[in-house]
Amino acid sequence: MIRVLIILLFPVIVSGQNLVPNGSFELVDTCPAVNSCDNLEFASGWFEPISCGSDLFHACAYPNGCSTPTVDGINPYHGIGMAALVTRLVSSLFPNRREYASCELSETLSSDSIYAFSMRLKHAGGDGVSVGSVGAYFSADSATDYSLDHQLIGHTPKLQRDPDSIMSNVSIWYLWEDTLVAEGGEQFLMIGNFLDDDNTPYFQPSFNTASAYYIDDVRLTKITKPNSVRELDVRFGISPNPSNGLVSIEYKGSLTPKVMTLLTVEGKEVLSRPWQTQLDVSGFSEGMYLLQVEFDNRAVGTQRLVVLKT
Repeated sequence: MIRVLIILLFPVIVSGQNLVPNGSFELVDTCPAVNSCDNLEFASGWFEPISCGSDLFHACAYPNGCSTPTVDGINPYHGIGMAALVTRLVSSLFPNRREYASCELSETLSSDSIYAFSMRLKHAGGDGVSVGSVGAYFSADSATDYSLDHQLIGHTPKLQRDPDSIMSNVSIWYLWEDTLVAEGGEQFLMIGNFLDDDNTPYFQPSFNTASAYYIDDVRLTKITKPNSVRELDVRFGISPNPSNGLVSIEYKGSLTPKVMTLLTVEGKEVLSRPWQTQLDVSGFSEGMYLLQVEFDNRAVGTQRLVVLKT
């Protein structure tokens, strides 16, 4: 069973401010040098938390160096900049090969506040290895460890993408969305693969052993709660989640469910119907939604539901 919000007669509202500064890697302090791509720290506000060569791609370097558009025609998801990270290397000589990207958030996260997180990922191509694992780690300090050279960092991410959902299509930008309940005091964000090789499923289509992904449009947006919102532990579950078909909704509490409503994270209503224990989401667009269930005492339970096209 999972922890949900109990909201008394009020909608969830997502504010517009992105707390990830320079989340699309548009602003640069220095243009990436010719024939040098390991310059993530040149993107304003971003840095590498371990000793590694995370890449910055920016149009200021075009047509030379680490630039966009690149030789294989890949453009950023948004604007004129993007980063790239190695998420795995299939090699017994170099186990747990990793790269990460970190930034300081524009404000400290508040205890028990809820935030919508999202980012775009695109396979770097070249018949490289495909994985599904990427995580987001939030911390009060920068959590750096420069004794590690391209190695797995020992942090447990607060948000973890499904590692079994392998991103192998080289022609699309994958959307990863999740919801963070802050512990309070988090000031830094770190992105990368935090799972070791044994727990990182992969697909290797050729002799190429490296797995790398472009990242862009990183966002963290606060979901505003009215003062009357309170949190309770209730027995309310959705499975499977993520899904692209029929999901089961389980509630074993003492209240009587009456109405279920599906909303976008921006608060736009997608559907509203009497309570049912199943919901078909195959016709909805990929992304994160909020499923609300109104009970007989007019309280409303809310749970995140992710629609993932495969």
